[in-house]
Amino acid sequence: MTEHRPLLHAIVIALLLIASGRLPAFAGEEARQVQTPLTVTDIAGREVTVNVPARRLLLGEGRQLYLVASLAPEDPLSHIVAWRNDLIEADPATYAQYLDVFPDLAKLPVFKGQEESLIDIESAVIQKPDAVLLNLEAMRANEDAKYVEKLAAFDIPVLYVDFRHQPLENTEPTIRLLGKIMGREQRAEGIIAFRHKAMAQVTDVIAENKPEPPRVFIERIGGYSQDCCLSFGPENFGKYVELAGGHNIGSDLLPSTFGQLNQQLAKWFHPELFADLDPDATFAEYHRRFLPIDYRPGYAVSLSDDPS
Repeated sequence: MTEHRPLLHAIVIALLLIASGRLPAFAGEEARQVQTPLTVTDIAGREVTVNVPARRLLLGEGRQLYLVASLAPEDPLSHIVAWRNDLIEADPATYAQYLDVFPDLAKLPVFKGQEESLIDIESAVIQKPDAVLLNLEAMRANEDAKYVEKLAAFDIPVLYVDFRHQPLENTEPTIRLLGKIMGREQRAEGIIAFRHKAMAQVTDVIAENKPEPPRVFIERIGGYSQDCCLSFGPENFGKYVELAGGHNIGSDLLPSTFGQLNQQLAKWFHPELFADLDPDATFAEYHRRFLPIDYRPGYAVSLSDDPS
């Protein structure tokens, strides 16, 4: 009997660990994993303590769903308690796709407002999120309203993320930040590696050939507004124009990330160098590898007089 006691003791300890949540009983039981506090640094450079893995995120921008779904494609809604309505209004086709796969998305609490605006405190507190994700551009408004301090009184942390103002610098740290708090760090690194590879298909060719930069104008939200020529300054897509070997006209005329210009001629970047590059194939591969919805190609209209 004595020789069996160590084995019996080990079994009892293992069962206690499983019951306490310190050891998963089966692989993939993230939903039942006990949360522990983790201090992370957000995109604003703030040190914030979050209970991880975070399972109740409040999305200060609805389009943050793209990343949450990439990190947890099997059930992104299990990580979200509320979101802003911008994706529903600005990208209804994608919203419809997600709705087809996840019908409960229609039941998710929604709040209105622009990306840089405040979220109603009472609405946030009612949802009891593990963290509130806000765009970096909302930081000044939140500081003026003492928004972070008010939520901190209810033990609700705020994390600033950024895909819009400095995407080249802040996209990867944002992906890593969400991967860390969601317990999906390996998945996050896979997304980052895919992004590196896709961008290198352009930047490596530009670096090797050093073509003359064409002057490029980007219509930021064509068809979404009746106003003409809403474009980008030196950041956001303006920065990507430079990365792709072009010269962004908006960078010369707009002091900030977004603004409005007079009509200009838009041109494609170096088509002779990228005849074999298929953007649709890149988007389709990303959807296949990381997202829970199928890729649906967009459309393009040529500005050339030559219909070919």
